[in-house]
Amino acid sequence: MNRGNTIKFAVYTAIASKASSSILQLIALPLAARVLGREEFGIYSTVSLTIYMLTMLQFGMGPSLTRSIAEASAKNKRSRERHYYQHSGLIIVSLAALFSLILGSIFLTVPIETLFGSEYEKWADELRTALLIGLGLLGIEIMMWHTDSTRQGYLEAHLANGFACIGNILGAVIIIFGLHFFPSIPFLLLATFLPNILARLINTHFLWRKRPYLVAKRARFSWATFKKLWVDGMSFSATTDLVFLVEITVCGLLVARTLGPGEVAVYQVFVTITAIFRRIIETVGGPFWTASINAKESSDGGWVKTAALRLFGFYGVIIILMGIGMIGLGPLLVPLVYGSEFAIDRSLFAAQMCFLTLLGWRDVNRYILIGSGMLSDTVAPIVQGLVASVVLGISGLCLAGMEWMYLGLATGILIFPAWKLALMVLANLKQLSGESDAPLLPKLFHRQPKSESPTG
Repeated sequence: MNRGNTIKFAVYTAIASKASSSILQLIALPLAARVLGREEFGIYSTVSLTIYMLTMLQFGMGPSLTRSIAEASAKNKRSRERHYYQHSGLIIVSLAALFSLILGSIFLTVPIETLFGSEYEKWADELRTALLIGLGLLGIEIMMWHTDSTRQGYLEAHLANGFACIGNILGAVIIIFGLHFFPSIPFLLLATFLPNILARLINTHFLWRKRPYLVAKRARFSWATFKKLWVDGMSFSATTDLVFLVEITVCGLLVARTLGPGEVAVYQVFVTITAIFRRIIETVGGPFWTASINAKESSDGGWVKTAALRLFGFYGVIIILMGIGMIGLGPLLVPLVYGSEFAIDRSLFAAQMCFLTLLGWRDVNRYILIGSGMLSDTVAPIVQGLVASVVLGISGLCLAGMEWMYLGLATGILIFPAWKLALMVLANLKQLSGESDAPLLPKLFHRQPKSESPTG
């Protein structure tokens, strides 16, 4: 399958996957909020925000593996593919198991009110049980992400998306029909995670059947391979996982400590919106940067340049539609979907939209630079922006509430990465030569390349 078609299929299946995930978040979770009530749903939200710290502790091994597989498969070097696959698998499994044990020990030994504040004391037993269940499930799912990253490196994101879609739909169905019989946080966690774990296990089975050489022979441990994966992984982690940890998880835990579980439930609504927005951008941005690596190896700079401009256009359309939906319809729809307890002022939607606009701009520029082999150049501006966002966002939260928290987060992005990454992208695009006949949307990035390297 040529590069243009792989992205086309990746985009279409990603849309299906994100739509199924949206079903889970926009139908199943609001139903859970109605069944459990605002405060208990706030406990579930606290669990979700806390255990997702574990996603950072894989240290970017997933995208690092994707990049390494893409480079090796473009040159048809199966031995290198096997090395990257097995080494990254060892690292991911080891890190997930180690940090699951460390966090589990903390949850078992440290009093809940010390971790989350005195308002959680009456929920201590339920919260501790839910934290341990969620931590174990997420640790297993992170191990399964190894297969998704490998698929993306082979330009087979459409397969990973397809299995994710099945898992999301199955989870949503279980929640919708089962929550009335088992109205509890543990059931909600099991129904959310287990279907996706099962879907990824099946995906792994088919990956091994298609490429048995990945596991047929044990690769000798190589420090050079380990170092490459680790260095790339740390760069990815600094620009993705660390950012997510601070912008979503840390702010959520601060909301929990300062405002209590009821406001965490409201914050979860905006986390859901942020997650959907990032998935929409990732729908095109993820396949774009993996295919850009392939294009670079094939000396097809014209394709990269044209596709990058299409990505900017896609971002602009999404921002306009999100702005209309968020500011215009958000205050009306959220109480209808989540219940009357979730009446939210329009100013909070507007503040979050400012944050999403700059977050999307940063991510689009980051995707283009990663595809151009400039991942390491993105680390400093993004980390600088993150520090500014932490200071301004936390200050805004403590002084004036969530509206000013989101404005503070947005300002931190604007001060550093928003313009610095854009200047890097502009300079990089000017260096690319050649022309591309990539058509306009909806056939996004569809193009028959001049030459194709086998992908293994």
